[in-house]
Amino acid sequence: MTIDDAFFAEHSLKTPDDSLGFVLWRATHAWQRFLDQDLSVLDLTHLRFALLVALAWLSRDNGHVTQRRLADFLAMHPMQVSQVVTALEKGGLLERRPSSLDRRALALCLSSAGEIALRRSMPIVEDAHRRFFDKPGIQCDEVRRSLLAMLG
Repeated sequence: MTIDDAFFAEHSLKTPDDSLGFVLWRATHAWQRFLDQDLSVLDLTHLRFALLVALAWLSRDNGHVTQRRLADFLAMHPMQVSQVVTALEKGGLLERRPSSLDRRALALCLSSAGEIALRRSMPIVEDAHRRFFDKPGIQCDEVRRSLLAMLG
């Protein structure tokens, strides 16, 4: 059986570009590939950078960040966060230490190498933001506000 134009004529999602979710999905993956290319000079990926910078953001509050807190903040599956944290730890970019608040948990912190990597990667990411998002006719602040509103 083949889905034909008659099927799509009955629905609002007639083309891929009619689906905001699909367009957002494609744009997200294009951004990740774009940033992966720029960060490759530091042996980082978009995902690894995201975890490092999120850890730094969260550490500003009280310095106590668990994998669960990081996963919740990033809205990621805890298993995926665990896999990336393990890779970052093996790469020497972060450390797991016994939690001072919960004996069952481990607190995450940037290592010295992780702090250096974050300091080197931030200008790369900021430059990538400008090159990827600053396009004629795009109101970046408005898009950002709209996306934040969707997140509640």
